[in-house]
Amino acid sequence: MTSRKLQKTQNKAYVALAKISRELYLATSKAQEVSLIAKNARALAVRAGDKVLGFKAITDFIDDLATSTIQLARQINKQALDIAHMAAEVQRKEFGLDQFQIVMEHPEATHANSITKVHDALKRDVLERNKEQRKNLNILISNLNDIQQEIRSAGIIALNAKVESAKSPEYQASLDVIADDILHSTNQIKERIDRSQSIIKNI
Repeated sequence: MTSRKLQKTQNKAYVALAKISRELYLATSKAQEVSLIAKNARALAVRAGDKVLGFKAITDFIDDLATSTIQLARQINKQALDIAHMAAEVQRKEFGLDQFQIVMEHPEATHANSITKVHDALKRDVLERNKEQRKNLNILISNLNDIQQEIRSAGIIALNAKVESAKSPEYQASLDVIADDILHSTNQIKERIDRSQSIIKNI
């Protein structure tokens, strides 16, 4: 791949990673909503007592899951930003390689050999950083898969919450609203993660 093509690839990676960072920020906001909803559900469960023990256990689990999702999303977001900064740095160095190449190929560049070592060292550095970026992207993909699995679990548990609410007619209306809110928010988080995975596949 030529330096100019690599530069285009890095530019594409930078834009894609910025988009992923935005999706993860929005996913984190939704996970915070889920955590708040679960805490409100816990308060209701305390008032209801033994009648909604099953629902309380579910909301406790979802709250824990939301907290771990927030932490993981923030971690992935930082990874995406770090890789984006690396992509920008590599892009600048590839531009430098292009300038070296222009000088070295110029017919009147009588001392072109004097910059060969610098050119070759810069080229090696770019190749190493591209390898490092690919490695970091693979870690990012793995972490996105982890968070997707957690959200899938939260969605399933939220459906179970609907079943549990039916066991407590006195509180069913309130519990159903909570379960629906949790399910809606987890589905939105899943959409953000799905978009992030789709974007990263095209880098």
